[in-house]
Amino acid sequence: HSEITMDSIAFIRLENSYGTFDKWQNDFIACCKCGRDGWAVCGYSTFLRRYMNIFIDGDNTNIPIGFIPIIVIDTHEHAFFKDYLNSKKDYINNMLLELKWEIIESRIEKCDMLNNILSK
Repeated sequence: HSEITMDSIAFIRLENSYGTFDKWQNDFIACCKCGRDGWAVCGYSTFLRRYMNIFIDGDNTNIPIGFIPIIVIDTHEHAFFKDYLNSKKDYINNMLLELKWEIIESRIEKCDMLNNILSK
């Protein structure tokens, strides 16, 4: 895993979309907890031109058009039960510690390039 720094593009973009990085993180954690089985996703909305957190119920319900995922956490019970039993909260907290911010950063850089193209 890697750590995010306050001067990274990922930190700045998520902070710009949510006001603070902590607000983004709290919203993402809430997304992870909100459904029974599915996927919590942070992605870039090409329509709204900002990052947002969504929950995809099951495997393919409620996916917005023009939404580019940058962070995805599997919240299906099979993803955490073996190691965490019924503690979805512990699973989510540990998965957040395992995020590879250098990969997320490269995804955000691609979203920046796309945003520049869409702005023309």
